[in-house]
Amino acid sequence: MPSLTDSISSVQDQVLDLLKTVQEPTVDAVERVVETVEGFLPDDRPALPFVDSLPKPAESIDKAFGYAEQFVDGQHDFVKAILANQRDFAKAIVDAVAPLLPTVPAKPSKPVAATKASKAA
Repeated sequence: MPSLTDSISSVQDQVLDLLKTVQEPTVDAVERVVETVEGFLPDDRPALPFVDSLPKPAESIDKAFGYAEQFVDGQHDFVKAILANQRDFAKAIVDAVAPLLPTVPAKPSKPVAATKASKAA
C-alpha cells in the first residue's frame, strides 16, 4: 500500500507532466505569432531610447523567481519554527499536567532469596 507521501508525490508528478504538455504548444504558438507579426513590421523601426538600460525579460523572470524562492524558503523556516514551538508547548503542557495524571503502580519486586548466613541465624 503506497504511503501518503508516495501518493502526493505521484499527483505532483502528474501535475508537472500536465503543465509541460500544455506549455510546449503554447510556447510554439507564441513563437509563430511573433514570426508572423515580425513579418509585418518595417525593418527600419525606430529604436527606443534607453532600451539598452532595461533588463532583459529572462533576467526579470530569474529575478522574480529568485524572490519567490527566498519567500518560500523563509516561509519554510517560519513553519519549522512554529512546529518546534508547538511541540515544546505541548510537552510543557503535558509536564504541567503530569502531577494530576494517575501513576502506574510499581511492580512488586521479587523477594530476595535468603542467603545461607541469614538462614543459619
